[in-house]
Formats: sequence, structure tokens, C-alpha cells
Amino acid sequence: IDDGQLGPLIADRLPLIMRIHEEMTNALASGVSSFSVKTYLTALRAFVKWADEVGESLTIERVEQTYLKYADHLLYRQRILKELKAETAYRHASQAAVYLDR
Repeated sequence: IDDGQLGPLIADRLPLIMRIHEEMTNALASGVSSFSVKTYLTALRAFVKWADEVGESLTIERVEQTYLKYADHLLYRQRILKELKAETAYRHASQAAVYLDR
């Protein structure tokens, strides 16, 4: 982060990112496997990438609305575009939600 490899800091997101980081750290400390946490992190990265691409907000106040739009996007890709299987859309949505729903 300090050397900018992840891109510029987006200050509005910092409280949300700090909360997610805390939840992940607590999960690891309580015995959740690092493999599981990495899986959820991968799903979160896809969610953040999508939000960036469509210009959606990722603040604590707006993350729920943004997540619901993401879930709708996955359903659209599954039902209309036929790009995803139902199980895949569900997996992407549910894994992204693990640390958002706390």
C-alpha cells in the first residue's frame, strides 16, 4: 500500500477496508483456514473491481446498495447473457458477502 502498487488510496473506502481487514484477521485468529480467507478475499476483489468499473461507491454507508447491484449483475450474467452457471453466480455473490455482512 505504502509504495502505491495497489493504486492510489481512496480515502472514502478506508473505513470499510479497515473493517473488512479486522474481520479477516479475527477469522484467522479464531481458526478459519487461510485458504478460506483467501477464497473470500478473491471474491471481494472481484466485487471491488466490478464496483470500480461501473463507478459504484464502496463506503460503509453505500456498500449494501452496491453489493445488491453486484448480485443483480451476476444474475444478469447468469440468466440473460448465459455467461455463468447458477452455482457460479451464487458462489461469487455469497463469498463476496461473507465479510460485508458483519
